[in-house]
Amino acid sequence: MTNDQQENTQPIDQQVVAHPHTSSEPFGDDDPRTPMARAVALAGAVIAHVDATNENNGSPCDDWNAGEIARHMIAVLDRLAGFPQGIDGDSLPLVIDLDTPGSYTERFTSSAHEVQRIWSDDAVLEQMLKLPWAVVPGAIAISIYTCEITIHTWDLAQAIGVQPEWHEADAAKCVEVLQVGLPAEPRGGDAPFGPVTEVPADAPSIDKLVGWASRKP
Repeated sequence: MTNDQQENTQPIDQQVVAHPHTSSEPFGDDDPRTPMARAVALAGAVIAHVDATNENNGSPCDDWNAGEIARHMIAVLDRLAGFPQGIDGDSLPLVIDLDTPGSYTERFTSSAHEVQRIWSDDAVLEQMLKLPWAVVPGAIAISIYTCEITIHTWDLAQAIGVQPEWHEADAAKCVEVLQVGLPAEPRGGDAPFGPVTEVPADAPSIDKLVGWASRKP
């Protein structure tokens, strides 16, 4: 957290954010799009609490404040919609600009609807997609990005002081995915993550997930 972020941090209210229902759940329990739909719905519910009073709050991501995390989450959705269309993820920004200041929810919802439109085609799950670091089937890609959205939802919730109601089974699955895709070693140096934060064996899966991503739950 930078000094500027510390100075701009506002008091937080620890409001509980319920896990919303999503119309995308009919994909089926075993479909990797179902956890993504739930993750996006919860992310949107948390982003709805971002406003001018807290968007400059510091966050667990040292380089980004709360508003920048929200705008990165929108960028993640834009990438997820772009991959099946052959769009190079590296050509898209890591943090989007908002056309209208404060329009986090409007922009997030628009991007989420585009992801839903593109990924409603079952063929995308078998399509080989070029991600910034690998070429993988769509089913694997969406599982990876479910983890990313979930981790950044935690980051944002920490920054603005809300408490999401996490989906335990989805978080547990993300732990499995991340432990395969992001080994404990090597970390540090040129690697994008620091060391794993150890958490108790009986900790909630969300704590295990963000701990593996080098956060401190």
